Amino acid sequence: FEAGAGRVIASLWPVGDRSTTALMTRFYEDFLGRGVAPPAALRAAQLALLAEPATAAPYHWAGFQFLGEWRPPPAVAAGDPLTTTTGDD
Repeated sequence: FEAGAGRVIASLWPVGDRSTTALMTRFYEDFLGRGVAPPAALRAAQLALLAEPATAAPYHWAGFQFLGEWRPPPAVAAGDPLTTTTGDD
């Protein structure tokens, strides 16, 4: 946070690359693609891993924690993560 990050997802223990990739892919689909608030997007991603037999064990999903600003940035909330407008257009 000292470096300026407004939000962070961190794991409490080392997690395999495949599990992390699956979780983060689902997280960003909801967060950037649908404008879902970060904590809700993380929860949905964790539940998706829980629902899959190969990643149902808590090792794969339970260690991930969200810290920081819980509301999506305005551009993400509007469904356009790559473009922000100032209203001066």
